[in-house]
Amino acid sequence: FDQITLGGNLVAKKQSLGVASSAIGFSDVDGVLGLGPIDLASVPEIISPVTENLYNAGVIPTISLGMSYLPNAGTLANGDITLGATDTA
Repeated sequence: FDQITLGGNLVAKKQSLGVASSAIGFSDVDGVLGLGPIDLASVPEIISPVTENLYNAGVIPTISLGMSYLPNAGTLANGDITLGATDTA
């Protein structure tokens, strides 16, 4: 387990992390960055998603994830991930 910090003030303590040196097919994994629901965790008693850990620690008010991005072929950097709320802007 480790401690991860997202955006400066979102701290998930005792977070399980995995490191992949290669990936083909993504079988037996819990997703990228563990942002999926706990129902998809292969061992939910041990491996909790980041959003679940942040909620249980009282860091975010809801177990939710909002994501937006504008696909483009250029070099414009864009996108937003909001944990524990939705971005109304």
